[in-house]
This record gives sequence, structure tokens and C-alpha cells, in this order.
Amino acid sequence: MTQPADEKPLNDFKDTLNLPRTDFAMRPNPRVEEPELLKRWQRDQLYEKTFVSGDAKKRFVLHDGPPYANGNIHLGSAYNKILKDITTKSRRMLGYNVPVTPGWDCHGLPIESKVTKEKPGLSRFEVLQACRLYAQHWIDVQRSEFKRLGVLMNWEHPYITMSTTYESSILHAFAQLVSDGYIERKNKTVPWCASCQTVLANAEIEYAERKDPSVYVQFPLVDDARKKLFSTIVVGWPRARRTMHKCRAFLQSH
Repeated sequence: MTQPADEKPLNDFKDTLNLPRTDFAMRPNPRVEEPELLKRWQRDQLYEKTFVSGDAKKRFVLHDGPPYANGNIHLGSAYNKILKDITTKSRRMLGYNVPVTPGWDCHGLPIESKVTKEKPGLSRFEVLQACRLYAQHWIDVQRSEFKRLGVLMNWEHPYITMSTTYESSILHAFAQLVSDGYIERKNKTVPWCASCQTVLANAEIEYAERKDPSVYVQFPLVDDARKKLFSTIVVGWPRARRTMHKCRAFLQSH
């Protein structure tokens, strides 16, 4: 049914409600609003303001374990950073002084393998330079991705394991440990990768699945059986210990 032209139009139902008015848009537009928000945070120096606003006597320090600079962030990276960001922001709201310095791990076999595959035939020095450029590229990419998550850290002054300052601090700490007598030179077996021609960490080793009919069971032995089985080892132990001391003295002298 159409309304007669001479009658006053009825008000829309929303015009009859006494509701507060806001400048927020009805629908979000993250493609436009997100870059503007990040620019405003950087322009307003939001991290610096939150850092100096806390009580210097009430300090809360959270160490940010560095992600590896070899690709885009993933769900684990986001989970790690967001939880830390929630913790630090809540502490700031409680009045604490909370500095947070992000970091990146730039050393390791994955970067070297990737670079040597993409650029074969490089010299050792050229490989080192290429690895630095590769790591720096992914640091910049990951930093931008972390910012888009809304994580508030000191992004302009991170700690980077390949920086000369960081490496010199490691050497200084190691020299202090050596001078205090905590470092010894001994023999130790290490896993070696034949294809990569480098030492591997235990966490980097992957064992193939294997079906084995053997079973290994550990159980205690009675004293009589132990003496019969290991009597030669027990007798020979003092000689073995003397040999070990000689080897240690030789290594220390060399």
C-alpha cells in the first residue's frame, strides 16, 4: 500500500530510539583501516609512551625467545607472540615498567642449505654474505607480519644473533667462562651429516622406522651374579681410570 502524498511520512523505527551516536563505521574495512592504524601507532610512538608510563621501580621483564629468520610466520609464531603481548600489556595496565625487545635467530643449517641450493658454487665468504642477506630479508618480512597482529614491542631496536655486537657479547661471555675454569676440552662423539658435511644437533636427526624382533629389558642383578659377570671390569677399573687421567692431561697440555 502506498502512502498518500498529502500525509506526513512516518519516521523510521531507528529514528525513534534514543541511542548514543558514534563515529565508528557500521562495517569494518581492514584493508584500509589496518595500515592506517599501524601508521598511527608508529607516528604516535605508542610503544615508547607505554614504556615510560610505568613505574620504574616496578619492572617486569619478559624475554622474547627469537624465531628463526627463514620464512613467513605460522600459527605457532602467532600463538607465541600474541600470548606474550597479552601478558606484557596486562602488566603495563597494572602500572609496571615493561620493556619488550624482540629478537631473531639468524644462524643454522636450514639457512645455509637454502642459500647453497639457490646459489651453487659460492665461496665460503660469499655463502656467509648471502646467508646474512637471506636472514635480513625474512627479519623484515616477519617484523611486518608481527606488527599486523597488533603486537606491541620495540620493533625498531631488536636483538639479532648475527649482529657484530651480539656476537662479540657471546665471545666475551665465553672468555669469562674459560677464565673461570668452567670450560674443558674433551672428546665427544657428535652426529655428522654426510650430505651436508656438517655437525648436526640431536634434534635435527630423523631416524627411519624399523621393525626389530629384539627387546631390551633392564632389571637388577643379585650380588653373586654381578660379581661373576663384571669381575674383570671391576678389577680393571683402576687401570682404566689412570689411562683416562693421562688422556685428560694430554688434552689439557695441547
